[in-house]
Amino acid sequence: MKEWVLLQDARDEGREEGREEGRKEGNEDGRLSTLFLLVDDKVISLEEALKRSGLSEEDFKTRLKEYLEGVKE
Repeated sequence: MKEWVLLQDARDEGREEGREEGRKEGNEDGRLSTLFLLVDDKVISLEEALKRSGLSEEDFKTRLKEYLEGVKE
């Protein structure tokens, strides 16, 4: 019975960690989506968005292109 309780606790802990990770990823995706839209609408410069994103220039530009292609389809 004790082993079952330990397994249950481990499973519950794993679920909570997964939820927390999902929330972080969702927040990051939302933040980047906002930056991409602001750049596309020319509200902020590419350089400003890049600085705020924390991504490399190459990664930011790649993800921006992919995002805008998806939005405009």
